[in-house]
Amino acid sequence: CQHGADIKLITMTATPSSNTDEVVKLSKSDRKHPVLKQRIKASKSAVLESASNKETDFVKRASMAAKELSECGRVIGVIVNRVNTARKIFKSLLAAKQNAELLTGRIRPYDRDTLMERLFPQIRAGRTREDGPPVYIVATQTVEVGADLDFDALVTEAAPLDSLRQRFGRVDRLGQLGNSK
Repeated sequence: CQHGADIKLITMTATPSSNTDEVVKLSKSDRKHPVLKQRIKASKSAVLESASNKETDFVKRASMAAKELSECGRVIGVIVNRVNTARKIFKSLLAAKQNAELLTGRIRPYDRDTLMERLFPQIRAGRTREDGPPVYIVATQTVEVGADLDFDALVTEAAPLDSLRQRFGRVDRLGQLGNSK
């Protein structure tokens, strides 16, 4: 390097590309560590459901599935692929008198910061889980990367596998529940 710095670039991602030569993997001793073991052993069961191609049917089904999952936990994530779909599900939940919040990339930074300041304590990983009425976090891919959020249950729209991996990583993030949907 012309400035004398020994710089190495690394990619840090839960979804490395297939052409990556060097991937850091967990060792046997890593898997035995009590904190990591709890996360690895946590079960995240999924159910594939179909809806018609009509967006109104999908919105109705996703809203209904989210309400059904409120029996499994208090913080329910609903992650979809389009802002318009997220807005419609959000409005559907509000119309059903549910406590819902909308997180999309199309939000003013000030509004996002204010919303996250209020919401983050009840949706962050490592929080103390409390009883109470469910809160529905309706979001787009904006929560897939860099957000240390932890949902008790999740409804997601079909998406590429890398996106689904990121979304599933927001469910029982620390393995505290042990079994989530």
